[in-house]
Amino acid sequence: MTTVSAFQRRAARPAARAARAALWERVTFWAVVGLVLMFSQGWVMQITGPVVAVDPDVSASLRNYFFPVYAVILILAASRWKALAAAVVRTPLLTLLVGLTFVSGLWSIDPEVTQRRALAVALTTLGGMAVAVRFPQWPRFMEVLGAAFGILVVLCFASVFLQPTYGIMTSDFPGAWRGVWDHKNELGYNMTVGFVVLMAAAMLNPRRRWLWAGLAVGALMLILASTSKTSLVSCLAAAFCVGVVWIGRRGPAGSVMAAYICLALLFAAGFMFVLDPGLLFKVLGKDETLTGRTRIWSAVMHQIVKRPWTGYGYGAVWTETSRWGPLPWISKEQGFVIHEAHNGWLGVWLEMGYIGLCLVAATVIEVWARTILGIFRRPSAYFTLPFLVIFSLHSITEAALLAQNDFIWLIFSAAALRVGSPEDESPLPDERKPKRPVPIRARPGRPRRVAASYR
Repeated sequence: MTTVSAFQRRAARPAARAARAALWERVTFWAVVGLVLMFSQGWVMQITGPVVAVDPDVSASLRNYFFPVYAVILILAASRWKALAAAVVRTPLLTLLVGLTFVSGLWSIDPEVTQRRALAVALTTLGGMAVAVRFPQWPRFMEVLGAAFGILVVLCFASVFLQPTYGIMTSDFPGAWRGVWDHKNELGYNMTVGFVVLMAAAMLNPRRRWLWAGLAVGALMLILASTSKTSLVSCLAAAFCVGVVWIGRRGPAGSVMAAYICLALLFAAGFMFVLDPGLLFKVLGKDETLTGRTRIWSAVMHQIVKRPWTGYGYGAVWTETSRWGPLPWISKEQGFVIHEAHNGWLGVWLEMGYIGLCLVAATVIEVWARTILGIFRRPSAYFTLPFLVIFSLHSITEAALLAQNDFIWLIFSAAALRVGSPEDESPLPDERKPKRPVPIRARPGRPRRVAASYR
């Protein structure tokens, strides 16, 4: 009978602990991937069907699906509560912005809705922070997001070919792909962010570069199939940013060249805008009203001037049922009921007044400043620069700022926490140049003197 000695048992303990740690790492990785997939809301159409408007009762029941997600966020935050507390201290503007959503319930036109949605946006922001703290290294963080977007790319193609009534639009824009979302513009915007995430994952993880690059090509194909010209232009701008960062990280000469390319492009764009202001709209395939958005902005501004300092309460405007609130007057000017301001900045101003608008602007500017300061020396610039370009452009035409249960805001919250962190200083594996061995010369006939290691 074979017996195991105490020495053998002690020797096996480190291996067992390493195996448990590796298993916990894999479980956490895929749990966070599932969390991002839930916030993407690509599963909603499978429940509601390809309908134009979701029934209010069904919409209310969809909130129940997020309760398990909130539980995962709280567990993830509790497991790293010290690091998370320090991170919250490092991001005071984002923390104050989320706190203001709760405070706006004091003057909200619907306090119950404001408090409920404020809690949702707080948990969404906390989820982004918890993910950033759990995966502090940018290569691993990008692989988490890359795995989620890779699954979404595959699901979009499967929806188109296996469920064409779901994956392809049949009204408004017949033939345009929408994947797992209910509109082609959502597919275009989400896959533009996905393209950036997958390209950054490819640049930051050389061992699996071809996997992430192949999925990025799939995301680009989905953008083309969505026929969203705005998303295509944003994607091209993001690819240009990735190229600029790559050139700038080649050395001092590359940094100068990248800066020159950016300045030349900005000068050319400004000259073309002065020469032909309507050229940008022609490229995007839109009229000067941005498909009627400017009329919506005008109607929203008419309601903002009534309560410019406080707004009407976070999340309380677009589900209002009374006859005298801001939504009926905005809809009356448009001739139909709308559900968002189609401008993130105006939406925040309408809901939380000047204070909310200033806090959002300060938060975005802070993230931009940190990104620009480290654009050629931090690997995170492969993601943060193109992502901020897309996020900022999208906020002009859609309600992209401070959105609850939205995975783009979750990603922004994580990026705001991680950009400029101390873990973001090391070069990439393929950027490390091996040092040439220095030959040691000794005079012939004499012993070579070697310096003592303790000196």
